[in-house]
Amino acid sequence: MEERMAKMYQRSYLGRSMDPVAYPYHRAILILSVIAGVIGGALRLFTGSDLFTAAIGGFYAGAAVFIAWVLARELDPDYEASAFVGAVLAFFAWAFLGNPAIIPLALMIFCLRMVNRTVGPPLVLGDSLTIFVTVLLAAFLAGGWVYGVIAAFAFQLDVMLSESNRRHALFVTLSLFVAFIAIMISGFAPLVAPSVPYLIVVIVAGISGLLLIIMIRQINVLTDFSKQAMNLTRIRAGIFLAIFAVVAVLWYGDSGVVALAPLSAALVGEPLYRILMVFRKD
Repeated sequence: MEERMAKMYQRSYLGRSMDPVAYPYHRAILILSVIAGVIGGALRLFTGSDLFTAAIGGFYAGAAVFIAWVLARELDPDYEASAFVGAVLAFFAWAFLGNPAIIPLALMIFCLRMVNRTVGPPLVLGDSLTIFVTVLLAAFLAGGWVYGVIAAFAFQLDVMLSESNRRHALFVTLSLFVAFIAIMISGFAPLVAPSVPYLIVVIVAGISGLLLIIMIRQINVLTDFSKQAMNLTRIRAGIFLAIFAVVAVLWYGDSGVVALAPLSAALVGEPLYRILMVFRKD
């Protein structure tokens, strides 16, 4: 496994190791995701969906759980167990809100890894292009110029922070251009006011993210590849990026909240875990 990861890191710094044999937490999230998928599919069947629709729902339920776990690991690298809190919350978010948007969530994973550099080195050109292609897919297939703005903000953070990747200044412009073209093609959709429950989800996620920024005083784990200390400022910037994203998609109203619901779940789960650990120690 280590040899395969070493070969991967020769080409890309977007991926992170996933070894269910060597790491119990990795095995646990795969099992939990499958269980969530089965339960999700069964819930859809019991509520009157046909078999195909139930299977699709089960897939999204499992995906929401797994993606929330992945996102949570980027937000708070020190506490791997805490990612399971966000994963569980993501299942309930799926049950009550509906299916999230996979492509925009993949974009958020890539953007967070670019900003916080949990793998270690700055992204290579191929990584930058991968993110840009994901921006294109999110903007034109997932239907959102806002994702171009979110990506531009992420690229700009990587330019501004220490050990800057100056190449990403170009990708800031390219991402904004994608947002502009998306508006030209689909029109500038007016702001859609979210309903109160969905607005509460975003408010809670935003406050939780700010609380997490305050709570994180140091990072003890090392980067995956270079085995160096993680940059605390970059970790906090990644959390701020996540907050920006869940607020930005409010432009699309309820559907925007649903699209990034696993990210909101991860934002809530991380500080919640830390708070629970404080009470447990007492």
